[in-house]
Amino acid sequence: MKEDSGFYKATFARLSDEKKEKIRDAAVEIFAENGYANAKMKTIAAAAGISVGSLYQYFDTKEEIFLDALQTMRRELESVLMPLVSAEVPFLHKVETVLRTLYRFSCRHPHVNKIYNEMTSEGNFSLSIRIAREIESVSSYCYRTLIEIAKKEERLSEQIDEKVFAFCLDNLFMMLQFSYSCEYYKKRKEIYLEDESEDDEAVLRQILRFIRGAFLFSDEKI
Repeated sequence: MKEDSGFYKATFARLSDEKKEKIRDAAVEIFAENGYANAKMKTIAAAAGISVGSLYQYFDTKEEIFLDALQTMRRELESVLMPLVSAEVPFLHKVETVLRTLYRFSCRHPHVNKIYNEMTSEGNFSLSIRIAREIESVSSYCYRTLIEIAKKEERLSEQIDEKVFAFCLDNLFMMLQFSYSCEYYKKRKEIYLEDESEDDEAVLRQILRFIRGAFLFSDEKI
């Protein structure tokens, strides 16, 4: 029997937060290193320091472990993004907060972004859809809402389509995250930025300048 909306069993819910985090971190690491298809329950259990029998007492399937990890990622994303929706600060300040938070998270938790990249490129359609629903719905809602609020406050032009701009903003953020987590995107960043690729603060400032120009260039009032 599942507890609340989680994919885990009630036995997992009764574990200490420390042990839950250890199991989830182990799962994310194994999924990131091996890809979803090649990750094994016994390997996840070994990485978590428990028996595979114990792992099956907490989760019925590998898919449930993965989906539980996605929900954890979603909660972390919500904890960062949702407060910004109602925050009484300028739009570009909110965007900078998101950018810098995602950058710090990418540096601290590269496996999370790596597993996200793996799953969206593996061709596992059913799980890719679950990812979109669990993760993208949060960022989509937040970015669209931030833009809508700024338009109502006449800080951004009415010409801006919040759906398209939110889509572009998210793609920019996603590429930045992958650039600190996935080898292909790391190399891609080095090719484009050359000797500037190691100056993270300079890169972040330029990305913010790019975003500011994208939003304000279409605004004839500013």
